[in-house]
Amino acid sequence: MANGTRTAGGNARTESNSVKSVTKSLELLNCFTDDHPEWGVTELADYVGMCKSAVHRFLSSFEAARYLERTEGHRYRLGLRCMELGMMFQINDRLIRASERALRVLAEETGSIAHLSRLDGRESVELLRFCTISRMIQTPKFSTRREAHSTAKGKIFLAYGSDDDLRNFLGPRKMLKTYTDFTISSPEQLRLELRQIRQQGFAIDNQESYTGMRCLAVPVYLSYGRLAAALSISNAAGDMPPTAIPHLVSKLRRMSAQITTNLRRPR
Repeated sequence: MANGTRTAGGNARTESNSVKSVTKSLELLNCFTDDHPEWGVTELADYVGMCKSAVHRFLSSFEAARYLERTEGHRYRLGLRCMELGMMFQINDRLIRASERALRVLAEETGSIAHLSRLDGRESVELLRFCTISRMIQTPKFSTRREAHSTAKGKIFLAYGSDDDLRNFLGPRKMLKTYTDFTISSPEQLRLELRQIRQQGFAIDNQESYTGMRCLAVPVYLSYGRLAAALSISNAAGDMPPTAIPHLVSKLRRMSAQITTNLRRPR
């Protein structure tokens, strides 16, 4: 019985260590972002606070499985398998499939970049994007993630989420992360902004995430009224003047309603 108890305890410890190992490996993968697409072993080890040899083992394993690949400079970046998983997500995600045509039409009709986004923790995450060739050439590269308070699409989730969601987002913070001189920086200012969003039914990012860029967003609902996503368009501030906002919001609402209709259809 004693030996059996020790074996059971050993198995539990082994399982716990395996779970921790998987968690650490996923944390490493999450470090590969738009803002930092490549990492060296030493650089990444210092960043996450792990020993260099352990990081090297994880990265080598990911490389062997094609989740990472090495550059000519012997740094690591995301590999083909990650791209394949992203494509499979888009193929299988019903929201994305229901939104593709609406985003394409929205981009063409407004001459803007059309985005579909969800909330992931504290950040708005872009699921899908469409834009015209001319707009693609003129527009700087966007990050797929930004803290929710700094984007129109993120503020949609904060405005239409629960009070608990907002309290969890703010926590004890007295200041919020800023990306530009226009980013909302205080919880009090954010609460006022969210109240206005609920009153008017749309959100504005006025150079709060990227200097020189303006963005409008509206909610997208599932058929039973639950918030599914945020639909938004972005453009250079000069190409999206305040006088154009009512017309553009009208187009956003029309396309949002179309996506909801598509979601109601049988699979």
